[in-house]
This record gives sequence, C-alpha cells and structure tokens, in this order.
Amino acid sequence: MADESPSVKQLLDFLETAICAEAQIYELETAQRNMKVIIEAIESRMSGRTKPLESYIPSASVGTDDTMRLEPYPEYHEGPLPSKNMYVHDDASGSSGCLGSVVGAILGFLSCYFIGLRDTMMHGFDVGYVLSITLRGAVIGFLALFLAKKLKHSNEVSSYEDALRKAQAEEAERKAAYDERIQELRDSDEALVDVIRSRMLSLDVLIAKCREPLRNLYENGPIYEDYQNLPALCQLRQYLRSGICSELTGPDGAYRTYEIDKGMNRINTNLVAICSRLESIQQSQEKLYETLSNVNDNLKSLNTGVEGCVRLVDSIGMQNELQTYYVKKAAEDANVLKRIEVYNRKWLNLPPGVFPWDAYR
Repeated sequence: MADESPSVKQLLDFLETAICAEAQIYELETAQRNMKVIIEAIESRMSGRTKPLESYIPSASVGTDDTMRLEPYPEYHEGPLPSKNMYVHDDASGSSGCLGSVVGAILGFLSCYFIGLRDTMMHGFDVGYVLSITLRGAVIGFLALFLAKKLKHSNEVSSYEDALRKAQAEEAERKAAYDERIQELRDSDEALVDVIRSRMLSLDVLIAKCREPLRNLYENGPIYEDYQNLPALCQLRQYLRSGICSELTGPDGAYRTYEIDKGMNRINTNLVAICSRLESIQQSQEKLYETLSNVNDNLKSLNTGVEGCVRLVDSIGMQNELQTYYVKKAAEDANVLKRIEVYNRKWLNLPPGVFPWDAYR
C-alpha cells in the first residue's frame, strides 16, 4: 500500500479497475457453476432421473428459485400382440363328433327304413340289416364332422401363429429402432458434456489470467483486504463518486460510512442474498446493481442458448454458443488486464515490461 494518501481521482480509478476485474471473475465463476449443473442435468437425463437442480442460476434472473429440469429419455412401451381368442375358437371336435354320430345314425336309420320297407315288401323285414346301416351312418357322420372341425381348428391356429409371428417381428423392429434412437441420444448427450467440460477448462484459463493481476493490484493498492470484494468495492466507489466521502479513512471516511450502513442494514453485503433479489438494491447500492445487472444480462444470453441446445441435444449448437461466449469474455479479459496495466503505469509509475502478469498475456 502506498504511504501517501491517494487522491479521490486515484481511488475512483482503482475502484473502477478492481470492480471490472471482480465482476469478470464473478461472471466467469457463475457461468462455470451453471455449466457444472447443466452437466448434472444431462447426466440425470441419461440415467432417467429428473431431480431439480437447486444450484442452477436460470436465464430469467440471477438467483431465482427456478430450477432446471430435463425430461428423461422416452420410455419404450410394447405394442399389443394378437389375441388367440380372436383367431382360434374353442375346440369342440368331441361334441361335433357326437353330433355327427347322432346325425349319421338318424340318416342311416332313415335310409334303412326306406330301404328296409322296400326289402320287406320284397323279401321280408331284416333287423340286422337296419342296425348295420344305422351304425355305419353314425360312424361316417361322426368322422365327417370331427375331421371337418379339426381341419377348421388347425386353420385357425395356423392363422393365429402367422399373425403372432408378424406382430413379434414388427415389435422387434420397433424395439431395435427405439434402442438405436436412445443410443443416439446418449451419444449426443455425451458429446454435449464433453463440449461443456472443455469450455469450462477454457474459462478456468480466463479466470486465472484475471485473478493473478487483480491480486497484484490489491497488494499495491489503497484498499484494505476486508473491502476487497465486489459489494464493498461498489459501495466505496458510490460514496466517493457522490461526494458523501472524500477519503477512505477517518471519522467521515468511506470505510466508517460503509460499516455504519452495513450495521444498520441500509446496505446488503451478502452477494448470494443480493443476487436472489437484485431489484431490492437498485436505489441503495446503485453501482452494485448496475454491475450485477450487466453480469445477469450476459448470463441470461448464455443460459438461454445453452438451455436450448441441451433440450434439443444439439452439441454443434452448444459448441457455437460457448465459443461465442468465450470469445466475448476473452476480449473482456484482455480489457481487464489493460485497465490494470494502465492504472499501475499511471499511478505507480511502473515502466513497461515489469508487470508480474505479463506471463498471462
């Protein structure tokens, strides 16, 4: 920390630079956290679970109670097989044979009666002959109807078995198509996860590029360690910018004013709580509200595109969405490093080429 008290202009310059870096890191870390939760959602879909993902910051607004759910893969439902009763009726061959015997016996008896009547008139009545003809008629009738019923039953069974084999073949084809579709979805989901994990590593690099220069900025800057966070930095900047305070320390300094406001609950310093109800700080913490609103807009744009790709299982679209976001944040990362460099050269009179973060360029 410098020995001489910095001017308000230098303090504001420092605070703006630090806020820019802190907001960049906060957004990148939040984006990473969302990506991790999205991976959990995809893996949940792959396993058939649909648990709510409480830690996800949705596209609607930062920190709402909404959760991200993905429907599991479609379930397979077997189609109906043909019913045997629709093709095969009860085998009544036994009763048909009995009926045939009765009918045959009657026909045989009637035949014998008329034949016997003729023979009686010619030769006299023969009881044995009548019984023989009647019995033969019964046997023939029995066999005729029994065999006819058996043939019909056999044809019905054959028709049923043909229909069953056809239905089973169609079901096997439908199941194979379903299995192929599910495997395609799994492969696509795995591709989505690979794309997201790869981009998370890229964001790690951006965070590291920004974090180390910010740490060096704090070490050479005027702000105490307790106030090296986004809510405090924004509020200190608001005090100095509005003229409420003209220095950091002292009875009327920004530090004391900040502690008084925090103790009286005039301001909220819990970033997680702030994000859950951002509109509540619009009047009391204008700079923090402006900063988080900008972060929220960036996350909303990213999340909307990412969510659409996840629901459509579009790995190519996901690659494009994350690449677009990465390019934007890489440019902003470079701007943060430039601002830190400009601050150090302007206020600390450091010559070019002596900055510890040059290795991160």
